Amino acid sequence: MEDKVSIFWFRRDLRLYDNEGLWWALNSQLPVLPVFIFDTDILDKLPNTQDTRVAFIHEAIIALQKKLIEFGSTLHVVKGTPLEAFSYFTSSYQVHKVFTNRDYEPYALSRDKLVKNYLSQKGILFEEYKDQVIFEFGEILKEDGSPYTVYTPYSRKWKSKVNEKTFEIRATESYFQNFYKQNQLDIPSLSALGFRSVKVDTPSSDIPELLIRNYHETRNYPGLKGTSRLSVHLRFGTISIRKLAVLAKRQNLPLHSLQSL
Repeated sequence: MEDKVSIFWFRRDLRLYDNEGLWWALNSQLPVLPVFIFDTDILDKLPNTQDTRVAFIHEAIIALQKKLIEFGSTLHVVKGTPLEAFSYFTSSYQVHKVFTNRDYEPYALSRDKLVKNYLSQKGILFEEYKDQVIFEFGEILKEDGSPYTVYTPYSRKWKSKVNEKTFEIRATESYFQNFYKQNQLDIPSLSALGFRSVKVDTPSSDIPELLIRNYHETRNYPGLKGTSRLSVHLRFGTISIRKLAVLAKRQNLPLHSLQSL
């Protein structure tokens, strides 16, 4: 049995910077073991062994690994079901708590319930945080508590909820020394995961500030390259949605103008 640790479970948040759940993990009292699970409950259902999503994720965790090595840590990557993975982690380490960011898809909700129940039986806490959205379920509702079905009133309510803390950036880099110190572990190759390499034409994660500033003038012209192409980075969390929101606000309207719309 290794040292006592907390775990941070990367999912759709494949970055070290401004990561809400990771910030809380690194501010806990124990070293943080960073883990990623190639979930076979998902992988085994994919029809194509040249899957660009898997290739993108694989590249992203390699980038994560390079950063973690700089701090004397390593990403612990396993292939299997989440319950198999946590059975391994809890038998190999004295796990006190598991931190992660919420995922809202139906499979993810059932998966997390199973993992939470499994960990609870072992006396291990499971804590989830909001990271991939600005507002989540239950935060933007009509006065009677029901969800909006029309965009414009939803948009007005969304903007009315914005305040100075909404886009607060978490300075996770101030706590990187709290990662669990460990020699580098290997990341399974794509072939070991059952996939073949595929060329991924990944859009840059650089934020196009000029495009954002001029979007209101270019958005109606399909012949122009008028979109950010950042959707894949937002889907898998290689960039922070709060960082983008802060930039969009800075490039367009001040906070008080957002609230008055």
